[in-house]
Amino acid sequence: MSLDRPLVTIRDLDLRAATSRGEAHILKGIDLDIPNGCILGVVGESGSGKSSLANALIRLLPGNITRISGEIRLGDTNLLALDEAGIQALRGTRLAMIFQDPMTALNPLFSVERHLVDVVRRRWPGIAHAEAVRRAEAAIKAVGIADAALRLKSHPSNLSGGMRQRVLIAMALLAEPDLLIADEPTTALDATIEAQIIALLKDLRSRLSGSILFISHHLGLVAQLCERICVMYGGTIVEIGDSRTIMAAPAHPYTRALVACMIDGADAAGDQPLAFIPGEVPDPVKPVDGCIFAPRCAYVVGVCREARPDLRDFGATRQAACHRLEEIA
Repeated sequence: MSLDRPLVTIRDLDLRAATSRGEAHILKGIDLDIPNGCILGVVGESGSGKSSLANALIRLLPGNITRISGEIRLGDTNLLALDEAGIQALRGTRLAMIFQDPMTALNPLFSVERHLVDVVRRRWPGIAHAEAVRRAEAAIKAVGIADAALRLKSHPSNLSGGMRQRVLIAMALLAEPDLLIADEPTTALDATIEAQIIALLKDLRSRLSGSILFISHHLGLVAQLCERICVMYGGTIVEIGDSRTIMAAPAHPYTRALVACMIDGADAAGDQPLAFIPGEVPDPVKPVDGCIFAPRCAYVVGVCREARPDLRDFGATRQAACHRLEEIA
């Protein structure tokens, strides 16, 4: 499968962490390309490794990490080889992140203006304060917050959840990063605000020259926003490809199960029981010899329990990790 040279190249990314029950294998040999100018969605159940992947990209990892290996290349720069000063220099310039919870991501002691002006002055050192404030106000207007001058003087506690999330998006807009990571930015929002945030992210993509990595457990939302989808399960990638192909004809049994669990208008109005995936997500402390999805898979055979399938080409624009792709597709 050939794509233009990607903005980010991840190869053999492995992440392990210490727990009270032993060492947990969080990410297992991740290979992933993030194309230039693309919104790539990463989807999967809680515990699949989505947020760990995001945190590894920006090197914001907890203190219990025991090992991180492989390569994460932003252009020609291996992010894992940088020292702390080197990665800090990229945060807020070439890399930016919208976090799940804007209340904890924003400093309650600082005004909205202080948050945004600090981003501008970090991105463009030496810029005049008045110009930084002007850009901050323009960014607040761009994300749909009314009374921008008044809101700049507000503190996070004075704003609703949707407005705080808009402030984080405005900060990303001001940073103009090569890669914007959005880690489940709509999780705590109601459906109306969620739709507005998705519209803002679509608009933001048109304003940025780089790419967006959008992380969610909501497959329908990812399909609505993203050109490409990466499906994760148990710290591995099980399928990746363009959104239309995956939604129309999912190849991996796990992706099929996720699509089957989506609720449409007819499902909500009828009396049919909701679909679900039987079993539990794998325990990262317990090693797995075969396919990570085998214990929950409807298509499992002997080889699935014995050997881990490689992520391989399946068509021109898709890859999947399943021993039986040609049989079940």
